[in-house]
Amino acid sequence: MKRWLVLGAGVSLSVAAGVFWVVTEPKPAFTEANAALLEQPGDAEKGRLAFAAGDCSSCHASPGQSDPLRLGGGLDQHQERRGGCCESGYRSLSEPR
Repeated sequence: MKRWLVLGAGVSLSVAAGVFWVVTEPKPAFTEANAALLEQPGDAEKGRLAFAAGDCSSCHASPGQSDPLRLGGGLDQHQERRGGCCESGYRSLSEPR
């Protein structure tokens, strides 16, 4: 009886370890196709349009700066407050429709 209990515990632990490994396996940030897009030169006019449409300067402008295009970082609460707009904005611009 004790032998079956130890065997069952070992099998359960092995299965749990396998599930944990599959669930926590690192995923690449970009697919190979999207990674290749990062190497292409950008389009400044489209960048200006996306910057203005996303109101990026509201969070990323330097404090006290009169020029909204001069950036200095981001707000600490940025991800929680805006739901991760930088990440979703990048996805919407980089993924073909």
